[in-house]
Amino acid sequence: LAFTVGEDGNATIGMHLDQTIGSNDYVVVGEWKLWYLGEGNTDINEQNVSDLIVNNNFDPARGDKATSTIEGWTTTTLNGYKQNTASYNKNTFALSQKLSGLPEGTYKVTVHAFYRAGSYEEEEANINSGADTHLTKFYAATSEKTYEKPVMNLSEGGVSSVDDVPEGASTKTINGIIVPDGTSASVAFYNAGYYLNELPFYVGADGVATIGMHLDQTIGTNDYIVVGEWNLFYYGPGNN
Repeated sequence: LAFTVGEDGNATIGMHLDQTIGSNDYVVVGEWKLWYLGEGNTDINEQNVSDLIVNNNFDPARGDKATSTIEGWTTTTLNGYKQNTASYNKNTFALSQKLSGLPEGTYKVTVHAFYRAGSYEEEEANINSGADTHLTKFYAATSEKTYEKPVMNLSEGGVSSVDDVPEGASTKTINGIIVPDGTSASVAFYNAGYYLNELPFYVGADGVATIGMHLDQTIGTNDYIVVGEWNLFYYGPGNN
């Protein structure tokens, strides 16, 4: 939602539900963020600059599971590299790419990915026990600051109705949430728009940033991550 603030500098942001539709309407509100786009800038000028990321969609011809190499990226041992995804299993991992020559300003990096906190059964048990299951981190590091947030858990990005499952996708259930089972199903969910992680960050005058993801400790016997396409958006030289 874009809006303009007047000379008094006041604005109220919020959310409301004025009527219910069923016996169990439900709303989950997460983190709020605010960006300043500059004086007199009433339009969001979003430029897709994803071509600045080398091999942003994990082209199957530009990587190799056997040698754990991905063109353009620095990676630890791969569990899989296929169907425009890279996956990691049962171990810690790190994946990153350094970008140079970026215009100074505000950016947003996005990636389709999920972290399964152990096996399907372990993620369910870990969440129900109150354990910290947000162990995989998604980041953008500049010379000034490291911006970081957790990658969503597998069950956080799933669906609650079979009607919302992408056609042909194999699934399992975690705490009543329907989730993809395997790479092909994960790709189907990604293509349908699910599991999109987003992170805004600011690049200074040096034009350098490193984007990536890492898991520094495992929580179960079968931690699993499937990383899909990365995209990068530029919003101009506004304030950070």
